[in-house]
Amino acid sequence: MRYQVPQFIEMEPKIVGPFTLRQFIFVAIGAVIIFFLHFALSGVFFIIASLPIAIIFAALAFAKPEGIPLPKYIGITLSFLLSGKKYSYTNESASQQMGQIIPSEEGRKEAVAAQEQQEATKTKEGDVIIEKYQ
Repeated sequence: MRYQVPQFIEMEPKIVGPFTLRQFIFVAIGAVIIFFLHFALSGVFFIIASLPIAIIFAALAFAKPEGIPLPKYIGITLSFLLSGKKYSYTNESASQQMGQIIPSEEGRKEAVAAQEQQEATKTKEGDVIIEKYQ
């Protein structure tokens, strides 16, 4: 049995005309702000004030730096800038060795001598190892 798999799974659906819901909301908010600005300001002041607003909301609606929508990109950037930057590295083998006591050179020699003495007290008879008790 064949199943039809959508080609563009990560693509947002177009809700209002050629716009996705997110794009439409940003364009609508920018248009409403400019609409009210039209009544508050006149002539050149209206154009000077509305141009940055239009650019900002158009960028929020359509810009995708590095393939990420601009509002999400701004959120990621702010969380990076406001979070702590102190990273600590812990070596697992070093942390496991912390509990071990490492003997000095003299201690090693004594441990090797004790091990050799213990092996010397064992005798081998055929395949059976018999340990001598002192």
